[in-house]
Amino acid sequence: DGCIYQRKDGRYTVALYGKVTTAKDLKTANAKLKEMKLKAALNEPMTVKKTSVKNYVGQWLVSKKNSLKPASYKRLEQTYNNQVVKYIGDIQLQALRADDIQTMVDEVYTTRTYSTAKKAFDCINECMRLAVLKRQLPYNPCEGVVIPRKPKRTIADEETRYYTREE
Repeated sequence: DGCIYQRKDGRYTVALYGKVTTAKDLKTANAKLKEMKLKAALNEPMTVKKTSVKNYVGQWLVSKKNSLKPASYKRLEQTYNNQVVKYIGDIQLQALRADDIQTMVDEVYTTRTYSTAKKAFDCINECMRLAVLKRQLPYNPCEGVVIPRKPKRTIADEETRYYTREE
């Protein structure tokens, strides 16, 4: 939807799809944002890539390498390889739907932990948000996905383990 924020010098910055402009007051900023949205709708055609989710997310992952710490990148790469590719990697990017992502999250949650399912969702969601910002997808298919609630752990759930005589 674009954004407007006030700078320290009192002027306003207006941003939409990577294009930035400034305005002296809020009314002018809103008018400029509206104009930018109109131009974007009329002049910028949607460029939907004909590629698989595996290829698109893989390219996005490579672009993230320099912005993440090595351990964070490795964890993200493992999530990509073990969850995203396994469940939705062969689907074409433009054919990806919320139901596909929901199925992935549900299956990962039943076979793994809540944290693993959440990381898989976060990985694909961040990538799809970027695809929408770059106007490579008309909408983010992750918006309709419901993440399962994190189970509450109680002391009764924890199994007490005692040392043996040998230990």
